[in-house]
Amino acid sequence: MNLNGELIGINTAILAPDGGNIGIGFAIPSNMVKSLTAQMVQYGQVKRGELGIMGTELNSELAQAMKVDAQRGAFVSQVMPKSSAAKAGIKAGDVIVTMNGKAISSFASFRAQIGTLPAGSKMSLGIIRDGKR
Repeated sequence: MNLNGELIGINTAILAPDGGNIGIGFAIPSNMVKSLTAQMVQYGQVKRGELGIMGTELNSELAQAMKVDAQRGAFVSQVMPKSSAAKAGIKAGDVIVTMNGKAISSFASFRAQIGTLPAGSKMSLGIIRDGKR
């Protein structure tokens, strides 16, 4: 809960040296909980979306090295064979800069957004390849 009494996340686990309640806590953000709860109600289980890529954050050094005119996004380092990404034509070296028209701020946030989508969801991705959008 935040100071306004709004739900911002749900604790899921704690890593404590003695098994108590003092240590490192792990939580699921509330926007993800909402999506996962809807899937639990509909399917009885969570079916997370998965694109089938490995990647990293696009930073200024990587953008310069790859000759990419962007400062933020998800740099694709590997595409799994037969994955949704491979079927959609995504290639290693691509930079994903938007998803459904919204800017991608980091690879981690992109991965989290994909994880909240039900399996089989369709999306529109903005990609920079070989310096071209």
